[in-house]
Amino acid sequence: MHDLVSRPKSGERARFAFRMDQMAAEGKGASALIATEPLVDRVGGGKSEGAVSELEKRKEEAIRQLKKFAKEKGLLGKQIRERDWEDYAYDEKLKDRKEGGKLFAISTFRRIFGTFSEAVRQAGLIPVEARGGKKGKLSEEELERRREIIVDQIKWVYEKIGRMPGGDKFGKYAKELFREFGWSVTTGSISIYFEKWGDATAAAAEKYALKVAKKPKMNEREKKACIIELLKGYREKLGDIPTLKEWDRNKKELTGEFGWIPHSRTISDAFGGWPLAIKAAFPGEEPQRNVGGTNVYYDYY
Repeated sequence: MHDLVSRPKSGERARFAFRMDQMAAEGKGASALIATEPLVDRVGGGKSEGAVSELEKRKEEAIRQLKKFAKEKGLLGKQIRERDWEDYAYDEKLKDRKEGGKLFAISTFRRIFGTFSEAVRQAGLIPVEARGGKKGKLSEEELERRREIIVDQIKWVYEKIGRMPGGDKFGKYAKELFREFGWSVTTGSISIYFEKWGDATAAAAEKYALKVAKKPKMNEREKKACIIELLKGYREKLGDIPTLKEWDRNKKELTGEFGWIPHSRTISDAFGGWPLAIKAAFPGEEPQRNVGGTNVYYDYY
């Protein structure tokens, strides 16, 4: 049951279906029809004064909530995404379940305005452009401007973590990047601006002379030999044979011959398990502990 008015009558549903067929024949999508159909006609039983009045009240409340949210979060003059609102509503509900529960859901904005972006627009704020097929809707100048922002953002993350970020790592800083630059891109949408993530990092490396660690081309024997040297280098530098967790936590302290420092999963895959990698690098020296009378590798599983 809709929260505004009653279910539309059969005649009104038929009229709406006819208009959809008519607009489809004209090459227009359903969104165009939604924009031309008042909400009370689509979900209600007519244009009664009570229904229209209720709709206007909810529009005013929606706009009030959006303006308050944008002011509190410092988003005035910046693009606003659905995710920004969802995070805000969730936080407010945690602070005060009763008051937070009064905030509209994204689905409510859509029922009232057709889309969340239209709600943001009517509140006098800046919505994020629609995603799909966006490349064709942007000018080449705008595409180039955004590529430059992405390159600058990659440099920002690089300086934050001390190395070139992968797509997953870059994505974890999306909120901070949005606050810093007023716009951010998901790695899933990077193909709108670059053919692949590697092209984006290559552009950043070229512009700012950043180092890019490339995985060397090695056969299995050479890979194992390289890993063994890295494990030995870890002990020489940090003083201990590393556990799996210690390796992932401290491996950034190392500098491999090829600039390649593999993840513990890569090492485990190469040797058939972390304990076997340690045994190959430090034969007879692998640390042990007593568990139930049996010696086992310390912290390696």
